[in-house]
Amino acid sequence: MPTSYIPATMRDYTNIPQYIAEGTSAATFGVMPTSPTFIQPNLITDFTIDQQITKADVLELGNYDIVNAVKTGEVSAFSLKANITDTTLAKTGFNAPSGSGTVEESQSWIIGKDFDGTDNYRTLLGARPISTTLSAERGLWELDMSFVCREITDWSTSAPAGSTLLTAASSSTALSHSDAAADPFSWNSAAYDILSFSATTTFELALVEVMGKVNIEHSRVANRRNIGSATVYQKNTTIQTDHNALTKRALAMDVENGTSAFTDTDARITSYSSNPSAASPDIIKEDITWEAESRALS
Repeated sequence: MPTSYIPATMRDYTNIPQYIAEGTSAATFGVMPTSPTFIQPNLITDFTIDQQITKADVLELGNYDIVNAVKTGEVSAFSLKANITDTTLAKTGFNAPSGSGTVEESQSWIIGKDFDGTDNYRTLLGARPISTTLSAERGLWELDMSFVCREITDWSTSAPAGSTLLTAASSSTALSHSDAAADPFSWNSAAYDILSFSATTTFELALVEVMGKVNIEHSRVANRRNIGSATVYQKNTTIQTDHNALTKRALAMDVENGTSAFTDTDARITSYSSNPSAASPDIIKEDITWEAESRALS
C-alpha cells in the first residue's frame, strides 16, 4: 500500500540554511532583525541541529516508577559543513571578538523545508560559533563550524515577517587550493611547499543561565584557542629545530590570492614527525601541528 505522505529528501529543503547578523548589543541578542534580507553562507553540504533537553524526574513514595518528568533547561546547538565561495562566515569563527563581522555579533539563522507539500520554517536565534575548521588538501577548501545559540524554534508555516529568503544555491565557484598564491604557506617568512593545511579555532562561551528561563539569556566569548596542522615538503632543518626549541614564529597561509589569508602570530610547533622509508619513492615530508597565541583571517 502506498504511503499516505510524501517521503522527504534533502531536495525538500526549499530555503537553504541562511543567516543575518543580529548586532553586538545585549538588546539584540537572540532577536530576529526586522524584515531581514538573509545572507547565503557558501555552499552548505551538511546542516545538523542538536537540541539537548535537561529534565528532572518526579518520584513518589509508594511508586516503583517515575510519576512525571519536568523540563528544566535546553541547550541549543547546530553545526554545518560547506565548500566556501568566500571567507565571510569563516571569519566570524576565527577572528577575535571585535564588532560586526566577528563572533561578538550574534546571528539569526533560518531553514525552510517542504513537509508533504507545505513549506515550514525553523529559526535559530542568538547563534555564535564555538569551533571552526578550514582545511584543504589539493582540493576544495572545506569549512566545518559548530554553534551554540539561545533558542531553536519549532517548525512553523510562517516565515519571519517581511523576510527575503534565499531558495537557490549560490552560483559562485567554490574555492580550491589553486585559488591561493603560488607560494601560499610560510614559516618565519620562509616559503615551504605544502601538501595539506588545516586551521581550527575554538571559542569558550560564558553563558547567562537564570532561574525562571529555560533558554540561555546571553552568551559572551571567554577565551579563544588557535591550533593548526600541515604537511610540508622538507627543505632544511628549520622546522624541526624550531619544534625542539618551542620557538615562537610567524605563520601565514593564503586562502584566496589577494583577498584572504591566515596570519598566525607567535606560533609554536607542538608536534613534529618525518618518516622517510627506503621502501617508499615519495618525497620526504614533515607533518606538523602548532598552536598560535593570536590569529587573524583577512
